[in-house]
Amino acid sequence: MHVANFSATTVTIQTGQVLGIGHNLNTWLDRMGKYSLEGQQRINAHATVIQTLVESRTPSLGLGAQSKVATVSCEAKDLSNSNKIIFT
Repeated sequence: MHVANFSATTVTIQTGQVLGIGHNLNTWLDRMGKYSLEGQQRINAHATVIQTLVESRTPSLGLGAQSKVATVSCEAKDLSNSNKIIFT
């Protein structure tokens, strides 16, 4: 499995070591429908301001540009019945 290492030193990952915990997006994140129309508009306006600031201050990152990306993932179901997916 490919793992990014942004440190200056080598990091050894042991077999079975948890690198992160993923959550089911359908149950973990809020739903826009739970907010009033005014609340949804405020959330969208806030997100637009943040996106505009990021794009204007870091144009070299190309955050608004479409690009082809390849990702690799590996997952194993948690056997402790916590309904979480453990990425190892």
